[in-house]
Amino acid sequence: KLGTASRSDGLGTGEEDFHVQLDVYGRAGEFTPFATLGYKFLGDPPGVNLRDVLYLDLGATRRIDERRSAGLLWHGQERTTAAGKPQSELNGYYLVRLDAVWKAQLYGIVGLADGSPDFGAGAFLIRNF
Repeated sequence: KLGTASRSDGLGTGEEDFHVQLDVYGRAGEFTPFATLGYKFLGDPPGVNLRDVLYLDLGATRRIDERRSAGLLWHGQERTTAAGKPQSELNGYYLVRLDAVWKAQLYGIVGLADGSPDFGAGAFLIRNF
């Protein structure tokens, strides 16, 4: 992530962040289990001591039919500051292929730790290139 957001306006840290991750997945009938193991190298803005952190995602997607799939993902991450809390959350999602180019996805999040949001929801509109 490039540090282009304004720190003075509260839009970001103004520092670059780098992530390195390994993704593994495989088919098991109608299910696709997956895992991500990653490490974030966080920039150090003045006056804030951010820690580099390890994160892990575990989940599976189930293909419903040619156009639809649904899945569940657990995300965990170490705390980014000395006073911060680690993250642990569940993310459920439902994806629909609208045509050969477009997909829509709905998702919901439930936090399992003090460092995660209590809940959340959203939607994506995704264009394949």
